[in-house]
Order: sequence, then structure tokens, then C-alpha cells
Amino acid sequence: MRTIKAETLTRAFVVPKGTLVKINTAIWHLAPLPVHEAELQAMIILPECTYANDCTVVDYPEKDWFVIEK
Repeated sequence: MRTIKAETLTRAFVVPKGTLVKINTAIWHLAPLPVHEAELQAMIILPECTYANDCTVVDYPEKDWFVIEK
């Protein structure tokens, strides 16, 4: 079986304000992060019991952190 490091699959992108984003099942994702503001307001809609049944937390070592630039 081939092993692929998670960080090689990581992508960051800027989503315009007011845009709806649908993330498919089984896609690892981070919470929305503000780029040009101090805080962000977002509505996240999940199926019932998502956090209990489908939650994996992966921490990146600091050497693999990234900066989002526009």
C-alpha cells in the first residue's frame, strides 16, 4: 500500500465573501480562516452527529505551517 503524506495534498484558497462552499464527504478540511480581517463570520451546516461519527484531527508540525497570501 502506498502512503501519501497529508501535507502533500494540502491546498489553501481564497473564497469571496458571500460565497457558498460545499465540501464533499470524506474530505479533510480546516475551519474557514479570515485573510484580510481580524475575524470571520461563517455558517457551517453539518448532518446530525457528524462530530461524533466523522471527525479526525490532524495537527501539522510548525515546520509545515503555511501562510495564505492573496
